Amino acid sequence: MEQAIALKSEEYDAYFWKGMLLAYYYRGRLHFEEAKMVIEQALTLGLPPVLLTPLYWFEKDNPTFFKQYAGQLLEQHEL
Repeated sequence: MEQAIALKSEEYDAYFWKGMLLAYYYRGRLHFEEAKMVIEQALTLGLPPVLLTPLYWFEKDNPTFFKQYAGQLLEQHEL
């Protein structure tokens, strides 16, 4: 993901998927904060909110992240 971001830092894709990977594989609070930051960066760069729907995967796979961030973001975007 880091290489993809370095090559195309103006595109949202790699930021979003980096956030997903951080939340899936690194479950500490520090990584949650970084995951939130890069997902927000993806939105800033133009990620259509409908593409946030994979965040629902965390409802089962990482309930803490879903409760603390993903669920609220989905609700905010009425998804």
